Amino acid sequence: MNVTIQRLALQDLTNAARFWEKQQAGLGSEFLDELNAELQSLAVTGGIHAKQGNYHRAVISGRFPYYSVFYRINGEVLDVVALVDIRRDPRWVRSFLTKRLL
Repeated sequence: MNVTIQRLALQDLTNAARFWEKQQAGLGSEFLDELNAELQSLAVTGGIHAKQGNYHRAVISGRFPYYSVFYRINGEVLDVVALVDIRRDPRWVRSFLTKRLL
């Protein structure tokens, strides 16, 4: 399956990597490495994750397990639509996803 990342999801990814890099030098790169591994895995396992509405939610494993990748499948394309730090206030997460996943 081909994995694509929507523009706003790519922005989520960039913002998260910047956040982690500010916490500790090199941590942003580690985050990107783990996310890349997760995306490669999704190319094979896409569709097995729990659905929330019309989207699947995959949790990043490893050092950053509180990030979730929200995606949808269109034929042979897995389309990443959001990357969310689920440690945030649940009301914020719900609002963010409602706007993003419409």
